[in-house]
Amino acid sequence: MDNNTFYVQINTVQNPILLECAVLATPTPFMHVDRVADFNVMIVVLSGVIYVTESDTDYAVHAGELLFLKSGIRHYGKLEIPAGTRWFYAHFTSDDGGLPEYQEGSSNGEYSITLPKELSVPEDYINRLIQLNSSFSSSDPMSRLSKNAKLYEALLTLISIQQASEESLTDKLCHFLASHLDRSFSKELLSKQFFLSYSYLSATFKRDMGMSLGDYHNKLRMKRACELLTSTEKSVGEIAKELGFEDMLYFSRRFNKTKGISPTEYRKNALSRY
Repeated sequence: MDNNTFYVQINTVQNPILLECAVLATPTPFMHVDRVADFNVMIVVLSGVIYVTESDTDYAVHAGELLFLKSGIRHYGKLEIPAGTRWFYAHFTSDDGGLPEYQEGSSNGEYSITLPKELSVPEDYINRLIQLNSSFSSSDPMSRLSKNAKLYEALLTLISIQQASEESLTDKLCHFLASHLDRSFSKELLSKQFFLSYSYLSATFKRDMGMSLGDYHNKLRMKRACELLTSTEKSVGEIAKELGFEDMLYFSRRFNKTKGISPTEYRKNALSRY
């Protein structure tokens, strides 16, 4: 059987249907139920460990980890789940259980997103699932639509979490610098954030990007300065402060060195091009 057979896909043109969800805890050891379900299962372990086998593949899902079991495939227990294990689960499917019909010039892949089979998830994501569980039994007439939308959003978020976990060190450095344009470049901050020496971070980044970390950060700040100069009425001093420059004159010198003209001239030139 193809490995892709075991991956859960969600439809991009309609929300999944949340059939059931709950947070459970077991006071005594037990074995996972043996079944072939007509729904997909999402398991996120909060504490302890869940042992489950899908077809011939054994899984041990520990605290902070997620696993999807696909509908139509046998899953069962071989080992006892220990007492004290606590987990969130959700059963979900689609109304029609399938994807839109094939259209000429397109493929079913355009209508589906494949979810990660296994994934470590952050605490804030787990809290979101617990909130979903709290709203599941709501008597609000809009609750069905709301809970399905919340599940869809939670499932899509997993794609972002997976991509972030697969990012290279250089990608992570780029994202970190882009999110810290309001402060001066700091070697110490980078080392503390990534638990690596600055020399290693610098060498890795230079190898991949062809420029230093400091130059990249400055490039991003000046790009943001250009955007603020042309799209807002903020003064040069206000823009300098927003980008973490305490001295407006120093900001202007840095801008001039990067762009070849002063911030004021850049703004005037932009208006003249309109």
